[in-house]
Amino acid sequence: MLADKKGVLLKEFFNTHACLQQSGSIAERYNHRAGMMQQARSRILDSFYLVGAALLVCLLGCGAFLLADIYHVNPFWVLFGLASVGLLVGAREDYREQFRSPRFVAFVCAWAVINIGVIILCVSLFGWLWLIPALLLEQFLFYMSVYWFFGVNPPSTRRWPFQRNKSSHSDEV
Repeated sequence: MLADKKGVLLKEFFNTHACLQQSGSIAERYNHRAGMMQQARSRILDSFYLVGAALLVCLLGCGAFLLADIYHVNPFWVLFGLASVGLLVGAREDYREQFRSPRFVAFVCAWAVINIGVIILCVSLFGWLWLIPALLLEQFLFYMSVYWFFGVNPPSTRRWPFQRNKSSHSDEV
C-alpha cells in the first residue's frame, strides 16, 4: 500500500516535471504572460495615440480655416496647402528610408510647391473637372522623377498607399 502511494506520487512528480519542461519554466511562462499583457497595453496605448492624432489633425485643420477667415485669406489656399501636406505624408510613407537624405527631403518639399502650382493653374485655367487627371499625371511624374533622380523604384502596386508592407516596416520589434 505504501509502495503504491509512492509509485503514484513519483508518477505525478514526473508528469508534472515533464509538463513543466514542455511548457518552459515558471519564469518563462510568467514572462510570456507579461509580454502578452504588454502587447495588450501597447494596443490600447496605440489606440489612444491614433484617436489623439486624429483629433489633433481635425483641430489643426479647423484652426487653419479659422485663421484664413480671420485674416481674410481665400479658404482655397488652405485647401491647396493641406493637399500638399497630404502629398508630403504620402511621400514619407512610400519612401521612409530615403527621407534620411536632406537632398531627398528638399526634392519632396520642392515637389510640394509644384503640387500647389499644378492645383492653382489647373483650377484657374481649366476648372475643377480637370483637377483629378492633372493630379494623377503630376503624381506619376513625381514617382518617375524620384526614380530618375534618386534611382528608387516606385512603391509596390500590389497594395494601397495606406497599407504597409510588413517586411519594409523597420519600427517593429
